[in-house]
Amino acid sequence: MKNFNSFTKKANWLKTFNFKQTLNQNNMKKSFSLFVLLSALFGGWSGVVAQIPVHPPTTTNSSCCGLGSLTLTASGADSSEIYKWYDNPTAGTLLLSDTAHTAGYVSTYTVNLSVTDTFWVAIDSAGYQSVRVPAIGFVFSPGQTVTDTINKFIHDGRDCQNYPIAKIGNQWWMKENLNVGTMITSSTFGQLQTDNSIIEKYCYNNIPANCEVYGGLYEWYETMQYIPSDTAMLGTTQGVCPTGWHIPTDLEWSLYEYCIENNIAPTGATTLATFQTAVGWRGTNSTAGPGAKMKVTSSDTLAWDGTNTSGFSAFPAGYREFGDGSFDGLGSLAYFWSATEVSGTNAWVRYLGTGFSQSGRDGNNKTLGFSVRCLQN
Repeated sequence: MKNFNSFTKKANWLKTFNFKQTLNQNNMKKSFSLFVLLSALFGGWSGVVAQIPVHPPTTTNSSCCGLGSLTLTASGADSSEIYKWYDNPTAGTLLLSDTAHTAGYVSTYTVNLSVTDTFWVAIDSAGYQSVRVPAIGFVFSPGQTVTDTINKFIHDGRDCQNYPIAKIGNQWWMKENLNVGTMITSSTFGQLQTDNSIIEKYCYNNIPANCEVYGGLYEWYETMQYIPSDTAMLGTTQGVCPTGWHIPTDLEWSLYEYCIENNIAPTGATTLATFQTAVGWRGTNSTAGPGAKMKVTSSDTLAWDGTNTSGFSAFPAGYREFGDGSFDGLGSLAYFWSATEVSGTNAWVRYLGTGFSQSGRDGNNKTLGFSVRCLQN
């Protein structure tokens, strides 16, 4: 995994995730000081000095499974400014004063925690401070799975990984591809993942580091954990997803595509029935289309050619072929399983591609290795 783009594994299952604490400028408590000197002799203003508000930092949360040491970070100060860490949002104790020595410098604060705690950091510029921004150290019990819709992430207690989540309508979706399980090597064709009580995954080109970046690739049966096809409007098959989440059904995918095309500007006019029944590329072939709105942008770390106005944050993770066990499509294609089969050999998938603003629906062989996105129950 990653810092909500890049997690770092440690012996105590320590995970760090990047969750930007943002403040609406309209609601920001401005650090604005006005000094007025009144001339007793002349009864007028002799001078006014105003300080422009200091911009707040961007912070990074962290988490660990069980007791542990974790590191919080803050960024955004320039070389002349100072990061100041506190244990309180307004008063409290100054824990660390850290000068930003170079442009782009990131301040770190390491602490041992036994329970979840919140710390606060401000940027000090020539004695004037920004509003303090929270940085949270989460402590989870081993095996504990938690969905936090306030801070918008799910903590998967099976391996202490964190995934950002986004809400569209009434649906909460993972914003990253699932990466749970033990990697197995794809060295030949056909079904290699088996029903053995171990969640198995492929990593692109059989390189473990690719799973940390792009997520795992799973065959359909492994995705479903050998549960039969789910055809419902509201899915119930947990499969490889964390507790409280499930593999989206074909109908749930269709509803999602319809909602983002028709409710997020610019809007299109593709009907729900079309998304539910048509095969191949569906939706408006412009920035109003679901594909454009689901893909990350060219400025994201894992860049693609979308607008990501849905927050789905799809990136081109590629897939594993069933014919010879090879890998293809990294950088140009993304495939996601549904919980609904087409036949004994095929299941419905959704796919996105470079240069396409639409989203695709097709039935593909169940032994292919595709990405998995989970949907909250």
